[in-house]
Amino acid sequence: MSPSATSPPTRQLAMLAALRSRMPLIVGVIALSVGAGWYHAKETATTTFSAEAMLHVSRSFIKTLEDDQELSLKGKFEYESFRNSQLNLLRRPDLHKAAIESLGDKKGLWVKDGEPIPAAAQRLSRALQAEALRQTYLIEVKLSSPSPQTSAQVLNAVIDTFILFHQKDFFHAEKERRQVVADHLEKLDVELTTKRERSLSLADELHVPGFGSDADHPLRETLKKARERHEKAKVAVKDAEISLES
Repeated sequence: MSPSATSPPTRQLAMLAALRSRMPLIVGVIALSVGAGWYHAKETATTTFSAEAMLHVSRSFIKTLEDDQELSLKGKFEYESFRNSQLNLLRRPDLHKAAIESLGDKKGLWVKDGEPIPAAAQRLSRALQAEALRQTYLIEVKLSSPSPQTSAQVLNAVIDTFILFHQKDFFHAEKERRQVVADHLEKLDVELTTKRERSLSLADELHVPGFGSDADHPLRETLKKARERHEKAKVAVKDAEISLES
């Protein structure tokens, strides 16, 4: 007698019976896995605090006598290239190392006990996020850590160090020009001192007080009084002539 078409195959019945016999074990394994995962998540979960900073990368620069004007970003490509260079600067490990060192006694905010500064700088490089915001002139910088003080102070150190590196890398000629001006002023000061000494020496040879303005000359007041007496005498002569004619 052949088996009915609606009866399940013998192999499937055997598998179903095996599962039923091991159901308590299967449920136990699933429950253990879920419980272990929940315990691990609970033990390893930590609260993180994120600090954010926004950097504005301007397309133009205010023209002053003190600020350098080397950069003139006229096109979109030039601006994006310059902004990307700022991003690369923010991500440089040597900048992060300098930022950590700038913390001074507060380096422990980021540096772990016994951790070398270069290793801490590499860890900071991995933790720091710097991205350019699309269709804006802004760069967003983020840093997360288990402590709000760590996030804020370390990020501030990174931004301050970035500004110093930026001035050094992109405005290097500013210092050179100021040095040129300082050297020129020093040269003028030396020339002026030399000429003053020569003037005093010449005045001493000629036996005169000096070669200053008339207001400083000792005979200036005498000449002024003589002119006043001369004017009075002219008036007196005129009065006398009128008296004689009358």
